[in-house]
Amino acid sequence: MPQSAETMPPSDPVEWTPETRFGVWFQGTNIWTRYVLSEALEELFQLMPESPPADSVIVDAGCGEGLAIPILQRLFAPRQIIGIDIDAQLVARAETSLSEIGCDVELVHGDVRVMPLADKCVDVILCHQTLHHVTGQSQALEEFRRVLKPDGILLLAESCRDFTESMLIKLLFRHPPNTQHDANGFLNVIEAAGFEVRPDRISTPDPWWARPAMGLWHRLGIKPGSRRVTQLCIAASLTPA
Repeated sequence: MPQSAETMPPSDPVEWTPETRFGVWFQGTNIWTRYVLSEALEELFQLMPESPPADSVIVDAGCGEGLAIPILQRLFAPRQIIGIDIDAQLVARAETSLSEIGCDVELVHGDVRVMPLADKCVDVILCHQTLHHVTGQSQALEEFRRVLKPDGILLLAESCRDFTESMLIKLLFRHPPNTQHDANGFLNVIEAAGFEVRPDRISTPDPWWARPAMGLWHRLGIKPGSRRVTQLCIAASLTPA
């Protein structure tokens, strides 16, 4: 059983960049849950090489208000889901909204770079739209590698630089500097941390909300000369020793 924050000394969270008020509000809306979160998790589930065992443990790294947890329960039916987030207010909201979802849920106020979990205790880590908010990304990925079982899987869904550094997104949301990458940059960071990413476990979705003008030009029949890769989904396994 994973060793949790109740049995390990808590670590002091390092400096982080809080989200804007709009960003916090938007990530609690049905638009976020339906068109961003749910679609990404369905995509990641399809990229999985195989379903995890029935008694699996899943970590939602950067869980926010816990909106992914019911979806993870529906898709994976795990024994336990552990949600970790650096924002104590969001963790508190998650605690009040999650009940009776069919598995053991533990919510932790903590830092994904220093997770209060034992080595090799987790089957699946979900990192949905979290890594581009994290300074010290290699440290977070090393933690993911540490807590994953040898046959564990990292499910990562990320927005790429062309999206996060667009004018509208920079106006409405807040991201730390020097943490944004294009798709190849994210792949390089992940592989450098000791993860293996096979070509058949990568997808680059093209949701309407990530297109220029949120898809308005596309709906009007005006298409760009070349498609920008704005979203990346990966099911990564640990590189064999």
